[in-house]
Formats: sequence, structure tokens, C-alpha cells
Amino acid sequence: MPNLRSLDLSNNKFEQLAEMPELPSLETLDLQGNKLKDKECIFALAKYPKLQVVNMAGNPFAEELGEGLKAEILVELGTELKCLKSINEEEVTEDDITAANETRTERAKAKKEAEEEAARAAAEAAAEAAAAAEGAPKEE
Repeated sequence: MPNLRSLDLSNNKFEQLAEMPELPSLETLDLQGNKLKDKECIFALAKYPKLQVVNMAGNPFAEELGEGLKAEILVELGTELKCLKSINEEEVTEDDITAANETRTERAKAKKEAEEEAARAAAEAAAEAAAAAEGAPKEE
């Protein structure tokens, strides 16, 4: 199905998208009304670089994210899905893309800082353990 451009999978009982096929020409994907529970399912969309329109309304995770769904998709997949024009029948604007890029940069910076802090704490703990081991009496 390399030429398939539109796929309507609405109102089924899909709980995940891990097994979605490769569809290199896909532009429109309707997944509304399924049982997608986990935000991780949006990463399955990354394999559709020509995707322009996606509808995920009525899925538990989409309802949980509410108005933030569009922003979350753009933050997580904006670099892979550069053709997106509409998410849940809501237009993707330049302002949406700019905000998503800023959020992505902020998240990357926060992640890096957290990793650096964890590495510092691990190094301090290792140094303290080594110092304690040096000060312990030796067994003969």
C-alpha cells in the first residue's frame, strides 16, 4: 500500500499503534474514537513524514491531554512531521510551531540539566563511599 494517502481507522477498538504498517504516502489519518490510552502512541505517527491531517479525538489519552494534544504532538513530533496542517480538525499555525519548538528546546535543556545533576550526585556518592572504605579498618 505504498500509494495510500488517506486511512480511516476511526471508531475501532485500537489500544496501541505499535503495529501500524509503513505507509510512505499517507497524508490523512483518522484515529478518532478508539481506545488509545497512552501518550506514547503518538510516536507511531513519526513513520508518516507526509502526514498532513490527523484526528485522535475521543481516545482516552487525547481526552486527558485536552487542548494540549495539538501542542504535545507538535513538541514530540514536530521535527519529523513537518507537513502537519491539522490536528483534531484544528489548524496548525506558525505560532503553534514556534511554541512547540521553544517547548522542545526547554525540555531538552531541563533533561540535560537533570542528567548532569544525577551524574554529579552519583560521583559524590561514589567519592563518599570510597572515602569511607579507605577509613574503615582493614581485616587481617
